[in-house]
Amino acid sequence: MRSGVVELADELLSPARLRGTPGVVALVLAAVVVLVVSIPAIVLRPEGVDWAIWAPASGVAVGVCLWAPRRRLPVVLIVLGLAIVAGQLLAGREITLAVILGAATVAEVAVAALIVRGRREDLPQLVRAADLAVLLGAALAGVAALLVVGGAGIAIAYGLPEAVDFARVSPLAHLGGLLVVTPLFFDLGRTRLAGHGVELVLQWLSTAGVLALTVLAAAEGLPLAFVLLGPLVWGAVRFGGRQFLVQFLLVLALVATTPTGGRSLIAVDGLPPSSSAVMVQLFLLSSGAVVIAALALATSNRRLVRLSRSAIQASLTGFAEVRVRGGRWTVVAVNDAARLILGAAAQPLDRFLTPESARWVEETAQRVSTADDTLGGVERLTTRLDRILQATIAPLVDLSRDRRGIDERTYSLQFSDITDSVRVAQAEEAERQRAAEVQRALLPVLAPVVAGWDLAAACRPSREVGGDFYAWQADDDTLSVSLGDVMGKGLGAGVMAASLQMAVSLRDRRAEPGPVIESVAAAITDDMERASTFATLFLADVGIADGSLRFADAGHGLALIAPARGEPRRLAGHDLPIGVLRDSEWSTLRDALAPGDALIVLSDGVLDAFSGPLEALDEAARVAQRCATAQEAVERLSALAEAPGVVDDVTVVVVRRL
Repeated sequence: MRSGVVELADELLSPARLRGTPGVVALVLAAVVVLVVSIPAIVLRPEGVDWAIWAPASGVAVGVCLWAPRRRLPVVLIVLGLAIVAGQLLAGREITLAVILGAATVAEVAVAALIVRGRREDLPQLVRAADLAVLLGAALAGVAALLVVGGAGIAIAYGLPEAVDFARVSPLAHLGGLLVVTPLFFDLGRTRLAGHGVELVLQWLSTAGVLALTVLAAAEGLPLAFVLLGPLVWGAVRFGGRQFLVQFLLVLALVATTPTGGRSLIAVDGLPPSSSAVMVQLFLLSSGAVVIAALALATSNRRLVRLSRSAIQASLTGFAEVRVRGGRWTVVAVNDAARLILGAAAQPLDRFLTPESARWVEETAQRVSTADDTLGGVERLTTRLDRILQATIAPLVDLSRDRRGIDERTYSLQFSDITDSVRVAQAEEAERQRAAEVQRALLPVLAPVVAGWDLAAACRPSREVGGDFYAWQADDDTLSVSLGDVMGKGLGAGVMAASLQMAVSLRDRRAEPGPVIESVAAAITDDMERASTFATLFLADVGIADGSLRFADAGHGLALIAPARGEPRRLAGHDLPIGVLRDSEWSTLRDALAPGDALIVLSDGVLDAFSGPLEALDEAARVAQRCATAQEAVERLSALAEAPGVVDDVTVVVVRRL
């Protein structure tokens, strides 16, 4: 964290404070600053040079226009122009030249300010390469306006040679003023760079020392001003802010104006004053470009860090900084979300987590420290307060040692509290288990024993609760078998399957299968419409004595007769499923089972293991023909529920005549 002195300096130098000052007072203060700044640049110019070798007043004026309200810009430009003219007059310029230079500077400031601020009312920033490009473009355009207005005025009033001399010196002077001074008025924010109070003092002392060395060297004819870039870049990267820009401007002002035995700090023996002036200007521009670029880069990086920290702090995901030092694991920092779950930081890790969870953190952290992994996988952890966390861990800092030489490592533990969702899922699972138990209770426990017949069936839901069912009914003359399949899976389908099964069980045993399905449909169609579902149903009555078969098919289509020898016969109907259309009719069809024949009825879950229904029926027939008993055939066919790709319920019914 930066020292309070640094923070106070940035606050006092912030243009935002001036924006809160009453308009007239602020404008007067700005005009006075422009007036005061413009005089030394003219008075202290090198001997033999008619024009100021840098123009900080232009940068100040552009900065004033940046924080002035847009609607006040014309008035601000007029007042600043008058201040610049007054400064020229106080510095000894004659009135004609002062007015020309004032008008040229106003044109320069207006163009540069409009380009930098665009249509925005807020202050521009200097944190990206694009911001630097805009500043450079605005400075070049402003200098071009200065040359047009000032060159034309001087050529008319004083002749072309004077205008050429003005054009030779002034562009670099004003370009330096705009590039170096204007950023002082940008929105540099409250970004805290890495420097501390002691380091700030050392940086100022080193800058002063190098400046003194430069002055002494210049007195001996040795220009060492470039050495000043070292402490200046140090200040830009480590501190930033307006307090640093003020330091930078003071150094540049001394370099540009301090005479040392009649020479500037950049002067080289043997060069005419005009060439020395150009060298000073080039130094100002190059050092300004380097330092401003370093400042922008450092500010951008630190803003990114600040935004990242802000995002982490505001995140709904918990972030905890975990540090291991000498084998002791400690939570040293947490964001708001983690604080709600874990409590305050600066406590041992096992104070927050159960021993098993803390052990996972330690073991996983060790693995990601020694492997190429950057994340330690995802694991469920349990806190001492019985909260369930979905967590992962990643290294933050490489292995290091503290001042006592003890190994130290830091990790980021990231987690979400999934306690509520886990408990809801557990409650839903328990509800499904209870529903499954109810559904299993509704299914027949054993097939009825009918002389001359071998019966078997099985239902394997894809989940605990499915939409399939089957049922047996037998009396002295008739064996009835039904298999239904409600569209969908899970609890809703299971409830509808139970309703359909109940309606079938209450059938009139004297009625044929077609009318029975019609009565069943009339009883449950309303429920199916409300549930937006439908059901298929195969219902058959088998004559126990003679093997006669009456059946109705409500859109099921997965029933066949597998003879002992020969090709299987598919029992396909053409009627609709139940719940598709009201007042539908279902027909009763007839066939017969000879001794050795098997009636096989499947649910559509079996189709998932085959390419289509015909292949599934053919395979079912082959299985039945190869199996000695109905139970064996059912077991082999229902085992398809465990095959890869089978996601639906699988139900199989086999009725074989002996």
